[in-house]
Amino acid sequence: MRDRRRRRGRRAGARAPGGPRAPPRRLPRPRPAPLAAAPRVPGRRRRPDELWRAPAPPTAVLALGDTTGTGALIALLRAGKRVPEDVSLIVHGDPPGARAEAVTTIASPPAELGREAAALLLERIGEGARSTARRVTVPPLLNERGTVR
Repeated sequence: MRDRRRRRGRRAGARAPGGPRAPPRRLPRPRPAPLAAAPRVPGRRRRPDELWRAPAPPTAVLALGDTTGTGALIALLRAGKRVPEDVSLIVHGDPPGARAEAVTTIASPPAELGREAAALLLERIGEGARSTARRVTVPPLLNERGTVR
């Protein structure tokens, strides 16, 4: 009941002169990410499944995120490829399902990134305007599991 009243009030406010515009009912759908990078061929796009039938197919796939990693794994299995025997799969980030599915990941260590950022901030506050910018590199963590050989 409360939600209906809220919606009616929002619509009434949107119809009133100078009132706020009603938000869109549905958000646009994100476009799917490609499953694998293909070499650039002028004037032609290659579908990811064409990569596996090429004379020299890729030996590894780096997927950015859990959804893309799952899609890449499904595409590899549909193409009859064995993971990791034929193709290695690494997912960037450490999504929750990666450990359960024994997927190899490479990720930035959030705790170490936070410590470094806090140390830089405290240093900057302590020194004031005298401090100079500097670059700090935090190496990523490789969690080698069952999808690489």
